[in-house]
Amino acid sequence: MNIEFEKKPYWVENFDKKGGLDDKLWGSKKEKSGGLVFYTGADEKNVKVKKGKLILTIRKDSASGKYLYTSGRIFTKQYFRYGKFEIKAKLPVTAGVWPALWFKANSGPACVGEIDLVEYIGCMKAEKMNVNVHLWGTFGGKKNNHKQYPRSVAVNISNYHIYTLEMLRGKLVFKVDGKVVYEVKKGDIEYWPFDETSYRLMIALSYGGTWAGSCGLADNSLPQSIKVDYVKYYRLKEECND
Repeated sequence: MNIEFEKKPYWVENFDKKGGLDDKLWGSKKEKSGGLVFYTGADEKNVKVKKGKLILTIRKDSASGKYLYTSGRIFTKQYFRYGKFEIKAKLPVTAGVWPALWFKANSGPACVGEIDLVEYIGCMKAEKMNVNVHLWGTFGGKKNNHKQYPRSVAVNISNYHIYTLEMLRGKLVFKVDGKVVYEVKKGDIEYWPFDETSYRLMIALSYGGTWAGSCGLADNSLPQSIKVDYVKYYRLKEECND
C-alpha cells in the first residue's frame, strides 16, 4: 500500500508575519506548566517572531508573582487528523529545560491519545530525545488510566532538524531529517484512540519539576529558547494498492 500526501502544504507557517505571532493560526493561554514555569500567553518576552523564526524563551522572572520562571507555549487553533507534519526547529539542552513538540487530542473518546514528536529533558545531555505516544483515560478496564510507549532517539536537538509526524489510519510514523525513527501501529499498544479524533500541535518550553528537574537546574544558563523555522502540514492524498 502506497501512502501519498498532497505536494503543496495545506497549512503552512513560515513565521514571516510582521507584528508578531499570527493570532489567526495560533492560540495561547496564561497558566502554570507541569514544571516550575508560568506560561505568560502571548507576552513578547516569552513568545515572539523575529527574522522569520518563532522564538519561545524561558526566563528567570519573578514578575509573575509566586512563580520564579516564565516561558511560552502556543498551539494551533486548527485541529488536524490524517496527514503529515514537518517542523524545522532547534531546542535548548541545558539542565532543567523541558522543550516539547507534541500533539494534543480534541475532546472526544473516553481514552484519548497524546503524540510526542520531540520531548527532551536536561538529563539526556544533548545526546538523545524521546518520541512517545500516551494513552489517557478509560481503557484496560480502568478509569483514569495512563500508559506510555516511549522510544529514545539519538539526535542533538540543539541543532536544526526537520521533525516529521505522519498520522495515518492505524499507524503513526516519526521521522528525523527524513529517516524513520519510530513506528507505532494499531495492535502494538493496548488501545488505539488515534483514529477517533483530531489533534492540534503544541509547542512548549517548560523548566524544572519532578521529571525535568531530576538532574538539576541551570539558572545561570537562562534565558534559553526554542527556535522554529517553519511548520508545514500536508493532507493525506490517497492510499492506493501497489
